[in-house]
Amino acid sequence: MRKTTLKPARLLGPEGPLHDALAAELRRSGYATDLSADPAVLVVVVGGIQDEEALAAIAASDRPVVAVIAETDDRVAAAASVTLAGARGLLDLPLRKGALAAQIVLATTSSAHQGRLENKVLLLERTLKSRRQIEKATLVIATVRGITQSDAYELLRRAAMSKRITMAEAAQSYMVGVEAAETATAGS
Repeated sequence: MRKTTLKPARLLGPEGPLHDALAAELRRSGYATDLSADPAVLVVVVGGIQDEEALAAIAASDRPVVAVIAETDDRVAAAASVTLAGARGLLDLPLRKGALAAQIVLATTSSAHQGRLENKVLLLERTLKSRRQIEKATLVIATVRGITQSDAYELLRRAAMSKRITMAEAAQSYMVGVEAAETATAGS
């Protein structure tokens, strides 16, 4: 028989019957509540909108978080608080068999999607910055050489290809040279 390795999870909340039930549900879902390991998911028991400790743990986590709303007068406000704090999954009582596993899947999928979106935004920001550098350099080249911007772009493209660097690197290199020349001229 093959031994399955449980993924580490962290379970935060007061000890008691709810904690024990959540730990058992985590084990059934393939997770071990191992405090020494880096957790794959964080499950936080939240006592309500005033539970600052739980909300801070959710906000500080860089892992997918499932919040479990414990006994509170205003479940809707508590759900809104944990969502704003960064919980990706939400579980209300009474605890149903399989519900925690479903919320873990939701939280991990949502976190992975968010990570992909953040990476895409970074890539787009870098691309936009590169395009601005290229446009600035082609404008300067066109002005200095008295040629059209499309000819200046082609000149920059050929220079980048011959040096086997990106257009953005070629543009940046050119602009550094222009700034150095301006500084030397101003200093004379």
